[in-house]
Amino acid sequence: MLVPPPAYAAAFANAKSVIDRHPPLLEQVTLLSFMRSGQFAAHIRRMRRIYRERQTILVEEITRHMGDIVHMEPSDAGVHLIGTLKDGRDDRAFCAGARACGILLRPLSDTYLGPPARQGVLFGFAAIPPRRIITAVRRLADYARNDGAG
Repeated sequence: MLVPPPAYAAAFANAKSVIDRHPPLLEQVTLLSFMRSGQFAAHIRRMRRIYRERQTILVEEITRHMGDIVHMEPSDAGVHLIGTLKDGRDDRAFCAGARACGILLRPLSDTYLGPPARQGVLFGFAAIPPRRIITAVRRLADYARNDGAG
């Protein structure tokens, strides 16, 4: 649901009517039932715990195996972390090499409109089970130390 400022309410209502004439009523009723039952809050608590565990494992493994190459920045929100490349590596080349190893990362420089302020990597962790995070970080560390040496 969106509650725009009063000055923009009419514009938002017009845009909504053009984009979506028929709201998904069945999905809305189902979500309402899910929320009223208390299961939604339980689901949110469970997912926060899972994401916290995965983020902790990612930070620990990167720090343990690649701490001299990547500095991880833990976060209290979101499902991605920023890893800053320490040794002047090009983040696009680093991510391309990681992709060749079967690891999908996004270069931080892609998020800048102008010249990148720093070279880094966006690490997603939400959909990756802990064992796969550990395996992927070790594979990434091997690549970074051998094939992807700055």
